[in-house]
Amino acid sequence: MSNKEGFHPASTLDTFDDEVLGYAIAGDAAVATPIHHEAVDQGIRPIVGGNDARNRSNHLFCGCCCDSRRATIVVNMIAIIWYTVMIIVFAFLGVSIAENGFPGDEENNAQQDGGDFDDEGRDVFFEGEALAAVIISTVSIALHVFGIYGAIYYQSAAVAASAFGYMFSFALALLSLNMTGIILCSLFFYAHAILLLEIRNGIMTPYNYENIKACCECNF
Repeated sequence: MSNKEGFHPASTLDTFDDEVLGYAIAGDAAVATPIHHEAVDQGIRPIVGGNDARNRSNHLFCGCCCDSRRATIVVNMIAIIWYTVMIIVFAFLGVSIAENGFPGDEENNAQQDGGDFDDEGRDVFFEGEALAAVIISTVSIALHVFGIYGAIYYQSAAVAASAFGYMFSFALALLSLNMTGIILCSLFFYAHAILLLEIRNGIMTPYNYENIKACCECNF
């Protein structure tokens, strides 16, 4: 006896309350993978071609290097090392000036040899540009630590704080006509700006990063 009831599919997309289908195309094969709606809310998007740079939807640093997340981590590590070295150098200079006076300042050196060293040289060092450089370096290190944290955990506020540090450094370099500083600060800020845009647009997310990560075009 035939069943006269109409055919009803066991399930349709309309019945899925907790998950939707996301599609990723790898080569010529299409694979349907269930993705919970929380992932979709986080901004996961269809990626065509996997890690193929010709089809990726994110922006590579300088157009040919690593992804913006890796670039942000690397440039902040470089900045932290640079500012740490600056603090150490200024600390040694401060100790040297306090003990020996300024190089070539025979009068102050003679006063120190007689046990009556004039504190003027030390005060000039600690109250002048050197002290400002140490303070700026310390604050910059803190901001760039935030930048690394923000890149690792996709926190746009922390990345923005680090970007502000590079904007400030760029302004100082511009005022002093330091071309090396201008170029480096521009490049380092550029990495942060791209990362912020990709986080905001839902491209750079924990769920999607495996599809768009890249390191010097070797997809490492």
